[in-house]
Amino acid sequence: MKIILLILFLIPIISKAQIVEACGIYNFRGVVRMIDYSPFLIVNEHTLSEYKFSIPISEEPRIAPYIDRAFELTATIEKRMDGTKGAVKNIQDIDYRVSDPLGETPDTGVKLIKKISCK
Repeated sequence: MKIILLILFLIPIISKAQIVEACGIYNFRGVVRMIDYSPFLIVNEHTLSEYKFSIPISEEPRIAPYIDRAFELTATIEKRMDGTKGAVKNIQDIDYRVSDPLGETPDTGVKLIKKISCK
């Protein structure tokens, strides 16, 4: 009986988990952090579902004002991810966002906009 209750409790949590499996154009909501002198886009920071995306050198001037601040942007993932690590390209539509830690839905995440084939 306890196992059934545990499964019923976990199903809604698992169904809302964000998994980045396909290459494509994504909407990201997260933060940019400097790690070893390179900027990384981090989604779901300090959680078990944390994703880290490297940012190409050509995009660093555009991303610099957003370091250590909450943002929302659209970018492309062209290569398959290595677990929770990947790389983004073609950053578009970047803007600051206001965090809502008390909201019902998480204020960070990844949402697939358009699927494309991987290189």
